[in-house]
Amino acid sequence: MVLAIDAALTTFANNDSVKHIAIMSSTDRAFCAGGDIRAAYAAMLACDVDACEAYFRAEYQLTYRLATFEKPVYAFINGLCLGGGMGISVHCKARIAGENSVFGMPETGIGFFPDVGAAYFYNRFADPAEGMYLALTGNKFDRDHALRNGIATHAIDQSHWKALIGQLSCGTSLDECEFTSANVHACYLPHDIQIAFSHKALPELIAALPSTVLTEMRTKSFLSITVTHAHMQRARGKSLKSVLKQDFSLAMNFVRHGEFKEGVRALLIDKDKAPKWLCAWQNQAEPYDVIPEEIITMMFNPPEKKLF
Repeated sequence: MVLAIDAALTTFANNDSVKHIAIMSSTDRAFCAGGDIRAAYAAMLACDVDACEAYFRAEYQLTYRLATFEKPVYAFINGLCLGGGMGISVHCKARIAGENSVFGMPETGIGFFPDVGAAYFYNRFADPAEGMYLALTGNKFDRDHALRNGIATHAIDQSHWKALIGQLSCGTSLDECEFTSANVHACYLPHDIQIAFSHKALPELIAALPSTVLTEMRTKSFLSITVTHAHMQRARGKSLKSVLKQDFSLAMNFVRHGEFKEGVRALLIDKDKAPKWLCAWQNQAEPYDVIPEEIITMMFNPPEKKLF
């Protein structure tokens, strides 16, 4: 699908009659629920690092192309928009969210990290604590939260999409189109969670977590939690291109490490939901006693072949 979208963009770029590009799903269940993790698992099982590299390279290059494309690209989102689906949508010029749209980057639950530029767009939230909260927990969020934080740009129920697309197909710019916006409800991050995820140091953040959040966090890979925290901090103020380069380094090192493979096995292959993490949590939350700094540094080492 990544390659097909990229090829379509090339075709549309060279066609002067194409003024706008819309991306949408063929099903109401999901815009895109993420990459084919089973295929990634099979490649990791076969030690086929080249296959994983080819996929992540193509995915992240498409993410950047969507963000910088010379013609306006609009994502029409309804249903699940997770992981790789966020990479296809969030970087488009406009993100039209339907009434059933659900967003999220749940990668820490499978021994990975929120990629496709997530450290870029989560760091651009008005409240940085909310971006860190979503990155570390992988929790999903609805249209209201997406609009408040710029993940979605418009709230338009799916029944109005056809009329909007008809106007766009006539060459009308989105700013000049007539459409009915849905009601947007006030939403916020609970105060205790906001306070906890405002801490800059990971040990202090963990120590301040409400018990329910800590219990949920402890089901996830601690390597993923630690690396994601470092990734979010290192990505602050960086360009999308720089963040995607950092994503590529992390993705390839997660492929080699084994934590990602174990997470996919437990949640999607065997479905026992009991991953045997290589980097386990301690009974007391003292993260840097668990994961040596040299391992964290190693996870950021760039691969031989650059992304761009």
